[in-house]
Amino acid sequence: MATGLFAVISLTAPLTGAHERVVPLQELAEEVDLYQFFQYGWDESLILEISAGSSIPFNGFVQGELVELRKEDAQRWMIDVKQTFYVRHFKEKGFFFSVDQKRWRPLFEFVTGEMTAGLVSDENGPLFSFKLVANVRK
Repeated sequence: MATGLFAVISLTAPLTGAHERVVPLQELAEEVDLYQFFQYGWDESLILEISAGSSIPFNGFVQGELVELRKEDAQRWMIDVKQTFYVRHFKEKGFFFSVDQKRWRPLFEFVTGEMTAGLVSDENGPLFSFKLVANVRK
């Protein structure tokens, strides 16, 4: 059973239903603990809307015996949503994504792009760099 946001399982049947309910992310965040919500899934009739023009604070976490991420200042990173998309959870299949609520795909069939990480140099010395480019797969 898929328990994470990045579940990758192919969908074999079209998804339609008369009892679907679309809930904007900000509204949902006021009602439930989002971590638990994404960790354990939700009712299949619920469709989560992530609206274009909204911003979501981003928090990174790295900790362990080898390295730890430490914030030097209180600056917040924000993820700006450029295109409305929808998220839906299916108990036996995991999380699926759509831009039109008709064609639902698992994350790695929904997005394309690149991710890189590594060490680079700047004027202050070594710098860990992380880059993520995400686009909707056509």
